[in-house]
Amino acid sequence: MASADDEENPFFDPGSSIDVPEENIAMLIGRAGANIKRLQSQSGCKITIPKERSNPMKVDLAGTLEQRKHAIKAVKDLIAGGDVEDQFAAADGAMVLPHGLVNEEGGSKFDHQAWAAWRLIPVEREYGVRVEMGKKAVRLYATSGALRGRAAEDVRAATENVLSQARALCEATVSAKPELEPENVKFEPGVHALIDQSGVLVHAPVPEDGVVPIKVVGTEKPARDVVSLLEEKYVNGKFIHSVLHAPDQLTNMEEETRTNFLQDVQHLETEKAVKINEGGTCLWLAGADQFAVDEARSMLKEMLEFYVEKGFARIEGLNQRMIDEKLRPDASLRQLRSRADCAVSFDITLDGDKCTAWIAGEKALNAVKTRITAMMDTWASEHWELTLEDMGVAYWLLGPQGSGTILNQMMHESGTKIKVDPIYLTVTAEGSPEGIEKAKALILQSIERLEAKKREKPAGGNGAISRHCGERERSKGYKVGQDDQTLSLVGLSAKGKAMLEALNRLKQEAKDDPPTDEETAVIAPSAPEATVGVAPPSPEAPVEPPSPEAPVEPPTPAD
Repeated sequence: MASADDEENPFFDPGSSIDVPEENIAMLIGRAGANIKRLQSQSGCKITIPKERSNPMKVDLAGTLEQRKHAIKAVKDLIAGGDVEDQFAAADGAMVLPHGLVNEEGGSKFDHQAWAAWRLIPVEREYGVRVEMGKKAVRLYATSGALRGRAAEDVRAATENVLSQARALCEATVSAKPELEPENVKFEPGVHALIDQSGVLVHAPVPEDGVVPIKVVGTEKPARDVVSLLEEKYVNGKFIHSVLHAPDQLTNMEEETRTNFLQDVQHLETEKAVKINEGGTCLWLAGADQFAVDEARSMLKEMLEFYVEKGFARIEGLNQRMIDEKLRPDASLRQLRSRADCAVSFDITLDGDKCTAWIAGEKALNAVKTRITAMMDTWASEHWELTLEDMGVAYWLLGPQGSGTILNQMMHESGTKIKVDPIYLTVTAEGSPEGIEKAKALILQSIERLEAKKREKPAGGNGAISRHCGERERSKGYKVGQDDQTLSLVGLSAKGKAMLEALNRLKQEAKDDPPTDEETAVIAPSAPEATVGVAPPSPEAPVEPPSPEAPVEPPTPAD
């Protein structure tokens, strides 16, 4: 049997077979042969499992010395319960670091692994590596070149620091009342700020024994703050919110400044009837009235900006799409937010406009402000939005019957992505600054054509009636004229003319003998006159020429 020293010897030949316990053969093969195919593909070694059953089973290997050594090492690791992907990653030059995020039974601590994966994203940006979280180890690939020397030592130290924090994550449970709807906990703004900033994991499962056991997993300080907020909200039934600060930012105030600040906080609590507590990562608020909590939070921010002028700031003029699509995923901003001396939260308004960013931490303040401002400028040059007058304008921009023909033509001509929303009555364009200007011009020109079309009214009467009459002429073969809102039919038979004369007499009688007030009261305002004349059509749709009883098609002219 080969020793560890033999396996490290580059000239050692491990042979052309390996003994595998019979109970591990299924693991070696994998579902539908997935494992053995992967082993052969990565090692370049052909692996043959005998058909005859025995214990152990002799598995044959065919390949070069390096291929066989690689395959044997991977097979041994797989049998021992390891992840074969770790072996292949190491063979490809990746750094493989065991993370130790497993429970006593050997299963994965999924919450701890998820937190570590989230926290390693800034490490990717800072050191130029690609990170994969495996079942038992973290795999780090260099995006260019190889991980060697000082660069390898730095990325190893940064990764080990994250893994150390992940192994030390705190876990807590809050027994929430089901009637307070704890299933919506992740949408609570005060809690979401800590989830977004510190990666705290919150799970609200189905109720057990009349309570909902909300599970909280995270680093110690933010996890404690989240637990405090959840107890106020889902146990005591209070309204809650939070204002982020960097760790120790408030305790490091000058003594006199801190004394004055705390006095003002007490006055604010009394004035607004709220409770304000200083947590490890935030000032959290709780009260019986949502409006009072929101007002107290706004005033609390103003106080922090006054007392610690260089330590807090807010940026206005954001919108929800910019925050979700540009700011939150931004690698540079995430790297800044991962610093221990920095905290950033976003306030989202109900309509998604007039959102703000809150920045805490003196050392990173200017860098965060500069980054967000630069991204706002980029967003403004690459996005344009217009609020539409009504749904008719939206469907006009889409094209006939909402087909999208006009929209697609404008996108093709401008080279931008244009979206028309008939529900929220907006049209947006995204693309290069040059494309945005073209799209803007095309959209405004199309709307101007619609306005011009609305203004068009023939001198003889209403445009809608004229179009309706024109369709009648083409389909029925007779002419329609308009005079003082009375339709005159030309080209009818004698019977048709007699009917027309009778209807006109009825109209004249109605004019000579108008209805009394009592008769008028029982007539629906929208009821048409019982004459051949028609009232002016509504702007929404053309009005068919009414008749005394029911719509009657004009008689066909005699041959």
